Amino acid sequence: MKMPTVSAVIPAYNAAETIERALASVYAQTYDRIIEVIVVDDGSTDSTAEVVGESYPDAILVRQENGGDAAARNGGIRRAGGDYIAFLDADDEWVPEKTQVQMEVLLRHPAVRALTCHTHVVADGEDPADPAAGCRMKIAGDAFLNLTSFKEWVTWFTPPAGCLMLPNASGLVIDRALFDEIGLMDESVPGSVEILIRASGLGHSVGVVGESLSVVHAEAGSYSRSASGKLDVADMACAIVPAYDPSGTGWASELLSEEQYRKAMYEANLFGAEWAASAGEMKIMTHYLAEALRQGHAGALQAMGLRLGIISPRLYSIGQKVGRRIRHMMSPSAERS
Repeated sequence: MKMPTVSAVIPAYNAAETIERALASVYAQTYDRIIEVIVVDDGSTDSTAEVVGESYPDAILVRQENGGDAAARNGGIRRAGGDYIAFLDADDEWVPEKTQVQMEVLLRHPAVRALTCHTHVVADGEDPADPAAGCRMKIAGDAFLNLTSFKEWVTWFTPPAGCLMLPNASGLVIDRALFDEIGLMDESVPGSVEILIRASGLGHSVGVVGESLSVVHAEAGSYSRSASGKLDVADMACAIVPAYDPSGTGWASELLSEEQYRKAMYEANLFGAEWAASAGEMKIMTHYLAEALRQGHAGALQAMGLRLGIISPRLYSIGQKVGRRIRHMMSPSAERS
């Protein structure tokens, strides 16, 4: 059987210090049908383009005005000629067998149109090859292939215990034809979760390989750890869920009941409040708490806590941290450790 071709797409913004590591991991892949490596320079103001041109002249460099990660991925999708498109963030890397493993899964399960994987998260200075370094981030379950549903993705901010339904963008492989069928990534929403919600909502199968095939570098100074990056994460849930409001029209309005929608919006706003607090933006946190209260889904004690948070966001934030610590100490996993 002829193996499908793959286009590797790397969105890059001011990634001069990390882009060589990302590119090296693509060129080290054991899969020999990666036909092109596309770096989309999303309006960088550093030497990202020069580093790519000098170190990896075979890579295709696409330069465009800054529009965010989704816009950069769309620039790569438009240029790509492979049967599948594999995405990699410029500050992350792939393990050598990543593409080979995922393409074999896609061949065995042709109904799967989008596939991601668990990832290995390492901090500054840690060696990903060191078994003691970093931690494994589970996107879904422990099966080798986990088939996920629309309702799991649309409520990715409240995942099952031990999992994190936020997709690993650096592990994501999507059938190129799927973009022709359902459209490109939504450039108004940061991250890549929206395309998986939309795809699964339209009945396409989304899978997660239960192995860590990508490495995420949680480096100090990176955008994801900045206040702006945290606020982007806070915004994601509340930006996506309203598209599935059952009071609307079209296919998206048919997938959630009114109760499910209100619960999802309640949880999305609590998620936004937590991330706004981590960014030090207490005024924005208060806004999210007020929106959560407005959904009317909180119990009496929860509603009281939300009102307290609106009055004193810092006190609410401290209470949440103490509550998480207590829950962790009482969890079965904590007892075993």
